[in-house]
Amino acid sequence: MQPKLTEKSIRYIIRQLKKGRGTKIVAEEMNVAQRHVQRLWESYRKTGTIPVLRQDDPRNLNRPMTWFRRYWMHAAADQKECSGRPEDYNGTDII
Repeated sequence: MQPKLTEKSIRYIIRQLKKGRGTKIVAEEMNVAQRHVQRLWESYRKTGTIPVLRQDDPRNLNRPMTWFRRYWMHAAADQKECSGRPEDYNGTDII
């Protein structure tokens, strides 16, 4: 799935907003939500740099990483480092 906005189109949006065009007009032109354009502009104003697309997972372009997903990614990484079980564990649980 291709992202709706590329780095080039994000630069274009920022240029248009710098010229004074409205977020609604630019959003309609780029076929994205007005709120998305507002978020890009707000990010640019705060940091002074053009916002960059998140490329951490190709299936989740532009989706922010939730606390739940972040937690499970770290848990999976920790699981790979150690099993979390004592070395003498024989597979039976005592309740």
